[in-house]
Amino acid sequence: MATSPRPQHLEEDVDFDTSDSKLPGHTVDALLVQGKVEEARAELERLLLEGLDSGNGKPMTEELLQQIIAKATLRASRPAR
Repeated sequence: MATSPRPQHLEEDVDFDTSDSKLPGHTVDALLVQGKVEEARAELERLLLEGLDSGNGKPMTEELLQQIIAKATLRASRPAR
């Protein structure tokens, strides 16, 4: 699996609390909370490329789409930490 290299400054500048982080995007959330929009975009791009490069995908079905929407809606409705 090929992944994009993680920008070195992210690990140096940001304290990522992974103790309760269960979602792949927790690093993006942490950067946004700190107001680091450009770094968050770079991290999101890295995560997206990692996902795309991770292997064969599943075919998109209506059921899968509804599951994705439900999870995203639940996550978006949670109060910010």
